[in-house]
Amino acid sequence: MDNRLDILTKKLYEEGVEKARAEAEEMVREAKEDAAKIIEEAKARAEEIRRKAMTDAEGMRKKAETEMTLAARQAVAALKQEIGGLVAGKVAGEMAKSGWEDRTFVEELLMTLVKKWDVEGGNLNVEVTAPAAEKERFEAFAAAKYKELLDKGLAFKIGKSEDEFVIQPKDGSYQIAFSEKLFEEFFARYLRGMTKELLFNK
Repeated sequence: MDNRLDILTKKLYEEGVEKARAEAEEMVREAKEDAAKIIEEAKARAEEIRRKAMTDAEGMRKKAETEMTLAARQAVAALKQEIGGLVAGKVAGEMAKSGWEDRTFVEELLMTLVKKWDVEGGNLNVEVTAPAAEKERFEAFAAAKYKELLDKGLAFKIGKSEDEFVIQPKDGSYQIAFSEKLFEEFFARYLRGMTKELLFNK
């Protein structure tokens, strides 16, 4: 009887151990499957994050390029306007001074204005016309004044910068010279928001 009891106990023990081993193997298998799923999901999520980051970075790059192009155009247009205004102002001043010294020129100009002024009609918009020969003479005079001014070299400041833009003759033409610092200060005025921060940390 004891022998049977031992056999039965041993059999029950072996069945319990086998069952526990099978359950443990099933748990390990399920855990491995779950871990593999988690790893795959993490990889997929990481790839999605990487793709989104690349898309966002590309979008930011394109936006920055567009903004830089626009800012460059605005800066160049503003610089041209600034230079044009400066040069025209100086030439106009020289021409006015030269003209004022020529009393006959001033008298003729005033007479032309008076003749064209429609007092009764209240028309104050005066348009002065000149013969073609006079126009050519005036244009030649103006061109000579521009050349004279630019051939001497011209330096000017924009904004509060200490540095100067310099227009100087070179190889039969003219060039504008300026420092990197001055260009950065001038160009930064035309950059906005994020691009400005990215480029100049301001």
